[in-house]
Amino acid sequence: MRVFILVIALGVSAPLLLSAQQTATRRPEAISIEESTLLTNGWANLAQGDQSKAAQVLETLRATYPRSVHVLDLGVEIDIARSGPLAALDGYDRWHGGRSLESPFTLRRIARALLGEAAKAGNPSSIARVEALVALDADGDTAAHAQLVAAAAGGSLAELAALAERGNESAVANVVTLVGRPETANKLGLIRSLVASGSRQAAPPLTAILQDTRQRPELQAAAASGLAELGVNTSANMARLHALLAAANSPPEVKVAAAGALLRFGDQSGASLLRRHLESPVPDMRLRAAQALARDPTTQWRTVVAGLLQEAGEATVQLGAAELMAPVDRELAKATLERLLHDRDLATREQAGRLLARDVATDLPTLRTLLRSADPQVQASAAGRVLELTR
Repeated sequence: MRVFILVIALGVSAPLLLSAQQTATRRPEAISIEESTLLTNGWANLAQGDQSKAAQVLETLRATYPRSVHVLDLGVEIDIARSGPLAALDGYDRWHGGRSLESPFTLRRIARALLGEAAKAGNPSSIARVEALVALDADGDTAAHAQLVAAAAGGSLAELAALAERGNESAVANVVTLVGRPETANKLGLIRSLVASGSRQAAPPLTAILQDTRQRPELQAAAASGLAELGVNTSANMARLHALLAAANSPPEVKVAAAGALLRFGDQSGASLLRRHLESPVPDMRLRAAQALARDPTTQWRTVVAGLLQEAGEATVQLGAAELMAPVDRELAKATLERLLHDRDLATREQAGRLLARDVATDLPTLRTLLRSADPQVQASAAGRVLELTR
């Protein structure tokens, strides 16, 4: 447990408070001697393991200094120690009381505690556990990194893929081996990990998939897009992309991926096909074309994606469109995802929460709400985003 007795005893200025009304030059006042003394006693009791005495001091402080962020911090630590991070979040919400102010570094403490709980080996949600470990690892937590490495070495594909995505070359090498085996399950997810890694090791297995006429269409499409993302425009790959684009028996998703890859390499051969698909009566094909053209969001592209955000009865398409729109119009994407949080379908609600936390939300009030999600993965994503925004 980290204890900040000296900091409080000296009466240093409060942690950063965010408000639209405050100016950057305004300096918060130092705390009083009386508050500082009580806080010191409370932190000392907590450090000694006497949570009951610490809580008694806290009640006195809350009665006298109900809006003090120093009192809030002590309360959060006591709540985490006694009842867990969600109880600390309850205390934070009571302190907040609907004001425009936030205490970012207090929320950071709660987020780290939530991630610590999610990262425990007994967590029934393995996806949330891995996401929590990745978020803590990104925040410099060496213990979390060691857990990822140990789990990957023990044969866990989730941790191995997570390490590969973070550029761990040993993990990338292992993923390359797995992708090359015919019996490997979830190759699509592993391909995405290789692309995300940005490693030079990723090119050969993706090239092999692209060149193999026996591969499943979704794998060939992922390989084509992945090679474009990695910038691997060898003459053999370019020839294969042209062949896939021209072949009458190429599935539509492969043609679109090949056209998009060629466009990324400056080859306009498939541009007209992509523009046609942007006007397709099939929502999924419009979405695929928009994904291929996302690096150049023209007026037509924006109009099509905005329409997909409202595509009735197509929650999956709306989710994909929101992910595309997020870098272009964050507020529009956010409004769509917040609407989908109330969808009748549980899977849609959960995916909307994950996208909102991971890719869209940049404000602490939204993330604070998502920290309470019933979906462990949404909760972990939101907590990781809080850490990212408060570094």
